[in-house]
Amino acid sequence: METDENWSRPRWKPNGGKPFLYLVAVGVTEVSSAVPAIEYRTRGLPDGIEARSFVRGQPKRYLESFQEGYVWEQLVAEDFELSRRVLEAPGAIVLAGETDDSDSLRYLRDVMGVMAWLADHGAVAIHDPMTFRWWRPEQWKETFFVPDAPNPHRHVMILYSVERDGIWLHTRGLLAFGRPDLSIRGVASADFDEVADLCNELIERQAFGAVFREGQVVHDTVLGDFVIHHEGDRDDPEFNNAHVELLRQGS
Repeated sequence: METDENWSRPRWKPNGGKPFLYLVAVGVTEVSSAVPAIEYRTRGLPDGIEARSFVRGQPKRYLESFQEGYVWEQLVAEDFELSRRVLEAPGAIVLAGETDDSDSLRYLRDVMGVMAWLADHGAVAIHDPMTFRWWRPEQWKETFFVPDAPNPHRHVMILYSVERDGIWLHTRGLLAFGRPDLSIRGVASADFDEVADLCNELIERQAFGAVFREGQVVHDTVLGDFVIHHEGDRDDPEFNNAHVELLRQGS
């Protein structure tokens, strides 16, 4: 049986950012009873995280805002039945807000428990706007709730695009851990897998509490040294978060 010890952050350092969580349970608009604490492994929502109910068409077509653009078009193409359920849903409950940075990921476990309860009590879809993903409730539970131990890679996506100077790899989702996302530009095709592995390593280090300093050198045995440079803020549409550029040392 897993315990709170599994949710500790062994790399935690003070002066990290505040975790921000944002999850949408589509299809449920009200809660008729308290979430069973033991069954769903939750103490309730952490301080700073709130639950808000939205009805379709109000306010300012909030729910409808998720039903447009590339991410929505991908859902329609890949899981038309799920998109149909979303379109027919009367509203949603949103869990969102920031909580204090700490040496434990217990806050994340608490929120996952509340969302799992919503998945079992009326939700027809779960949406994570920070990573652009849509889930069937049972798939979301299997991925995030059933394993009672943190896996940062479930909460963070590594995206890539081909740019003029090479491939750009960057992440979305590290704000859930109160840490900046990652960006590595100008990656050669031959280095793609190694850079992706480096991103995965740094995702895990930050999720478990590490804080990168400006100018800190990150060493990779294959790729060499990268220098940390902090950029951006939550208004940056590429990340909806601050991020660190990993610059090859000497470039």
